[in-house]
Amino acid sequence: METTQETFYDDFIEIETTDLPQTVVTAVSEAFGTCVKEAYVSMTEEGLIYKLVLTSEEVEGTVVYVNEKGEPLM
Repeated sequence: METTQETFYDDFIEIETTDLPQTVVTAVSEAFGTCVKEAYVSMTEEGLIYKLVLTSEEVEGTVVYVNEKGEPLM
């Protein structure tokens, strides 16, 4: 999974991390070994896009973008 600090998509709405699909939570956990601190969602022509702010001892405030399958977006 790639990390990024650029914004690829607009119009994100903040959601509870508990509202994330399990596939997204599992993919992030496996790829980074981190937890999702903040979650945002945007509806695009490609489907739902999630903007996630990650946190752990090694990773603080890293932003990743994934689709609803948990696949990274570039």
